[in-house]
Amino acid sequence: MKFTHSSYQTIGAPFFRKLSNDQLERIHFASLEILERTGVRLHLPEAVELLKQAGAEITEGNRVRIPSGLVTLGRCGGFLQVRRERRRTRGG
Repeated sequence: MKFTHSSYQTIGAPFFRKLSNDQLERIHFASLEILERTGVRLHLPEAVELLKQAGAEITEGNRVRIPSGLVTLGRCGGFLQVRRERRRTRGG
């Protein structure tokens, strides 16, 4: 992307990284552990059902514990699709 302002040019934005690869990996694995051990509460029944069908553990009605394999293999993609469709029908 090229930006031109009066008497100077800047090409693109500078790339700045605050976290190392090791730090990013630690955050990623910690988030996988949280999803698997603690889980999340979902208030969209269609999402709960999709994750259940994919192999997630459902307790207390809407607490979903998502095995790390589902996240790393990207097998939860249907959940995002349900959210998008739901937003579209609400007009948001």
